[in-house]
Amino acid sequence: MGCLMCDYPFEDGTKCKEPPLLGSKFCALHIPIEEGEKLFGEEHKNKLRELKAEVVKRKIKRGDFNFEGANLYDLKISEFLETSPHNTELIGVDIFSKLVLKDAKIMGDVIILDKNLRKGAIFENAEIKGSIKFNSKSERKCICNMLSFKNVKISGGIYLENYEIFLDDANTVDFSETKLKTLYINNSEFVRPCGLLLECAEISKNVQIHNSSINGELNLRNAKIGDSLLLINSFIAAFDFTESEIEKNIVLDKATTYQMIHLSNARIGHLIVRDELHAKEYLQKGIYVAKATFETKRSKRDACKIARKLFEELGERELADEHFYWEMRLARKIKEQNYMHWKARETDSFKDKLKHYQKMMNGYLLTKIEWLLADKTCRYGTDWKQAVWIWIKFVLGFFSLVYVILHSLGWGTILSSTDNSPILILPTLYSDTIIAGSTLGSLEKMISWGLISLFRTEYFSIVTATTLGYGDMHPIGVAKLVAALEAIFGMFMWAVFLTVFARKYMR
Repeated sequence: MGCLMCDYPFEDGTKCKEPPLLGSKFCALHIPIEEGEKLFGEEHKNKLRELKAEVVKRKIKRGDFNFEGANLYDLKISEFLETSPHNTELIGVDIFSKLVLKDAKIMGDVIILDKNLRKGAIFENAEIKGSIKFNSKSERKCICNMLSFKNVKISGGIYLENYEIFLDDANTVDFSETKLKTLYINNSEFVRPCGLLLECAEISKNVQIHNSSINGELNLRNAKIGDSLLLINSFIAAFDFTESEIEKNIVLDKATTYQMIHLSNARIGHLIVRDELHAKEYLQKGIYVAKATFETKRSKRDACKIARKLFEELGERELADEHFYWEMRLARKIKEQNYMHWKARETDSFKDKLKHYQKMMNGYLLTKIEWLLADKTCRYGTDWKQAVWIWIKFVLGFFSLVYVILHSLGWGTILSSTDNSPILILPTLYSDTIIAGSTLGSLEKMISWGLISLFRTEYFSIVTATTLGYGDMHPIGVAKLVAALEAIFGMFMWAVFLTVFARKYMR
């Protein structure tokens, strides 16, 4: 003979008050289905189903909606509608107690139809072979107090249609660490500040939000979505995509938000913004995608183009420039990749192969020139400070060092001979006579020689780079070639600086 009470312990430490089945320590509600079927035998399997239904009916009649740890084929609360096998249906009347399916195992769907859940619902740690469906076919129904799906494992999806969510104990509907196929929300409102917490959730297919309003944050931190995230004709107050993974698309179709959608550190397949012409009416702070990881370079380039246009329309010049830089950089890398992966067809003649190979090498070389002259100098015209910094490094650093190494700068002095004809004396810059009164080899002379040499090479380098050409110093020998290159470099960098500076501050 079994004990007087079921041996299942609730979370609060109390035990289930239902009597156990003969031959088991659990009642009909909590006995695992596999254990129960073995207990009754295959030919009496329906007997177990009937016993479970009888316990459920008895609990509902006394207003007890605590099904924590239940193992059920189906759950029925209906005097008017018959439930189909493997479904859990709560039909037609309000529930004034908290609906608890924590740690429950359900073989079919959980369907909550036309139901106001006045105290909310908890599905934490449940395992459901079907789907969870909240549906109101007439006017909107409400869920109050709390709604949690934390760490739920669902073979199907979670569907929420025509509901209003008012939460007292928490400000989010908790889907964290949930594993399911689909999350579908339609014509529902999450009343401020209620949001959706999908942190660390694993969704094998889609997250779809249609015609709904989420007045809190849509938190997808560390979430994994196997297909797409679709936000259609909905309002979302805020987003968090940190470290999220969305295998295919983020689709924004008239999705409204008052804060910037920041996709930093997210991994995304593609970004699709429909109705781009009116996007700024919906995405009122823009979309930041520059630091997101996309499936392909082409996908990120297209996303940066969308973001850049949007920021330009919103007057956010700095953000527009950042995305323009990434757009141009990725466009160059795509061209470079195309050139590198070109393969000749077997049917091409040797002449055609040679022609295509030459074209490929010319194109690849042009991308490298573009990288050097457009990217490295000024980030495609978006960063004047980089042009100044490069000028300083090369003029005061590199070229000055070359002049010191070559030891070939002249200091010109014009004297008159006895017949009054001009004589140009060209001592080298580093002549020992330039330090008057010093002893050869002394420490003071070496320091003075170094300082004066540094000053004169820096001076000559600046004069050359700015093309002033005073004439008091001049290059000798191979330094002439270096000075010519520096003059070309200096003019080019000044042109870059002036162009970028004017574009940035005078447009």
